[in-house]
Formats: sequence, C-alpha cells, structure tokens
Amino acid sequence: MTPNEYFIKEAKKELAFGANGIEYYQFTDGGLPIYYNRFRNFQETMRKHEEWKVSEIILNEYLEMVQNFIKDGSLTPDRRLAEIERLTTMLNWRREQSNDLMLVYELASIWFFDSSEDPAEYDINYAKNKIKIWCETKEIQVDGKLYPSLLAFFLRTPLNRFIDFQDFSQVGTMTYLKKMFETYYSHSLHNFSMLSETEKEGNIGQNISSVMEMSLGLINLIDIEQQNITTS
Repeated sequence: MTPNEYFIKEAKKELAFGANGIEYYQFTDGGLPIYYNRFRNFQETMRKHEEWKVSEIILNEYLEMVQNFIKDGSLTPDRRLAEIERLTTMLNWRREQSNDLMLVYELASIWFFDSSEDPAEYDINYAKNKIKIWCETKEIQVDGKLYPSLLAFFLRTPLNRFIDFQDFSQVGTMTYLKKMFETYYSHSLHNFSMLSETEKEGNIGQNISSVMEMSLGLINLIDIEQQNITTS
C-alpha cells in the first residue's frame, strides 16, 4: 500500500487499530478536529439514516397504500400486484438506507483512515471496500484487549459520542438484525438465480454477489456479537 502524500504530511494522526495487515488511523485528541469534508460526510450519513428510518408512521402509510391497491377494482390483478411490488421494493430500499448496523460501519469508514487515504478527503467507493474488508475481519486485539470482531470494537469506540449504539448490546436487537440480513441474502440469492450466465458475469451479477457476501459477513459478525453478549 503506497502512502498518500497528504497522509505522510498529516501531523495530527494516531494509530487506532490494525486489521488484515492494514493499519488504520484516527485524528489525535480523540478523533477531533476532523477535516471539513469528512465531517460533512459524517453529518450526511447520520442525516440520511434518520431521514430514511422506517418509523411506525411510515409502516402504517405503507400498509394503507397496499390496502388501497387491494381494494381498487379498477386495476387488473397483474397491475395490482405490480404496484404492491413497487411499494414493497421502495420500503425495503428505505429500510436498507436506515440500517443501524451499516451506520456503524459507514461512520467508522469516515472516522478511521489508512495510509493510502488523504485524511482531509473521503472517497465513498474506497470506503465501501474498507467496510467489506472489515466485515470479513475476525478477532482483533487493540491496546491489549481482544475483540471478537471489528463490530464489537466499533461499538465501543468514541463514535458513541455522536450516536448511541447501546441498543446493539441487546440480544433482541441483534436477533432482529440477523433476520433482516438473512432476508437480504435470501432475496439476493433468488435474484442471482434468475440471471443468465452472461448477466451473472456482468455488473448486475457482481453487484448482487457483493450484497450476498456482505450479508453473510454481517450475519457471521452478529452471531459473534450475540455470543459475546450472552457470555459477558
């Protein structure tokens, strides 16, 4: 990994942790002050999470719209099913955007940076690659303390100053998240099976495969965190 010239020049950085042979840093003074572009992405990530969160009001609105389509006699059965599928797709997309577990990783990808990054900038595509690597990471040791996964470590970092991750310490929350990612994986597997061999090799197949890999990785991490909760 070739060090970024701006990383080398950055004086206010400190090693935070290492994973898979890569060292990740944070800014000194507990991660602050952070550069404007990273802070802006930090705020935008939290805003998106809150904005797209599936509340009880949103869920009730969805159910009401579905009921309206079911009762609408002017629509053909095929059209009615198509509209309900469209609404369901929109709701699932919204739920994905507000996913609490992915919020942990997204915020961590902004907070922590490696030597190839410009500390003042934030590359979303590179961040996605970091998250994928982090989801595959097993045990790590930080400052003499062993963590069963990076998720366990992130949940106990200074990020708690900005958003309360304590709910993740509840078995019920982890069980819900596990079921959600199992559903993601199941849907992705079905969609992948419907593709032609050419499509499976193309961008659409690679994107679905990436979602499947991410889902399996997160399911595994949730299992680890659940074991950590029940034994602590």
